[in-house]
Amino acid sequence: MNKIEVAAALIEDAAAELRQMEEYVGERKLCYYPFPKQRLRDDLKMIRRITLDIEKEMELNYEQ
Repeated sequence: MNKIEVAAALIEDAAAELRQMEEYVGERKLCYYPFPKQRLRDDLKMIRRITLDIEKEMELNYEQ
């Protein structure tokens, strides 16, 4: 699996997490929020790191 495929998988996971959160908020339940936001944050951080790494690799390849 290359970096683009990993980023795509993380984007899909983050989108699914966000959809679940939006559905739950849409129901306006007043009990404990069952979906921790940390997993979404972690996915977004990993996406950012991977895209920065890809960008650095592109810069190195164009300099040569």
